[in-house]
Amino acid sequence: MPDKHAKLHSFDPQESALALYADKMRLNRARAGLSQTEVGRACCVSDKLISAIENLSRFPGEDISKRLNRLFDVDFFGDQYHQINRELRLPARFDLYVEQEKQAAIVYCFEYGYIPGLLQTEDYARTLMSRTPHAEERERAVTIRMRRQELLECQEPPVLVAVVKEAALRELIGSRDLMRRQFAHLIEMGRQPNISIEVVPNGAGVFVSSGYSLLNFVEGSPVGWTEAGFGFGHLVQESVILHRMRVALDLTRAEALPATESERLIRTLMEDL
Repeated sequence: MPDKHAKLHSFDPQESALALYADKMRLNRARAGLSQTEVGRACCVSDKLISAIENLSRFPGEDISKRLNRLFDVDFFGDQYHQINRELRLPARFDLYVEQEKQAAIVYCFEYGYIPGLLQTEDYARTLMSRTPHAEERERAVTIRMRRQELLECQEPPVLVAVVKEAALRELIGSRDLMRRQFAHLIEMGRQPNISIEVVPNGAGVFVSSGYSLLNFVEGSPVGWTEAGFGFGHLVQESVILHRMRVALDLTRAEALPATESERLIRTLMEDL
């Protein structure tokens, strides 16, 4: 019986550590005469995840890499997993993160200086990027941001936990009318059953001074993103760093207002404009 997810996309195995990993995974699977379903069963994951890794849309975890070594009797995937992590320490394009975000079951994000991108109105996003020198680049960035938000409207949207510093809400981006519309949008989105908006009051402690995100999946390893500016950042898969990010998020959320109180604060800011 053919694999449901067996469609394979072409790529250059030398383009990245992940591409070489995926290529070797395909080659070893074909040599062993195994389907994606059979490899998934041997690795205790679904054929959907195996397909996603083979098509470069998900990163492999350490556990699955060890199981692939045992399954194919090779000494490659564990070392290559660490090579992927070394490569991820280099600045990565944001579109690599967006591809991971589309598949997440839970999206956690913290923003220090502005409203999270998944919750921005188009006017807010465009004004925020208005100082980008090249109009074409600016419009592309706005388009990507608006398309990202489509995942919140799909049939099975992820849970979104957005933690934002109060100072970001008080920053006047564009006109007062623009900010009123942005606040109204936040209130509306925060009432969706899968979205929680939590505001960290001014004066409360935060444990990092830049934005970051954590993605949890139904299966497979979590992925993190830390911002570096200019459309670049760092994708994170190393368990030690992910743990630090999770601890920082938990401590920050402990300082944040609950969702109902956060909505009350947002409404007050909107009415005060």
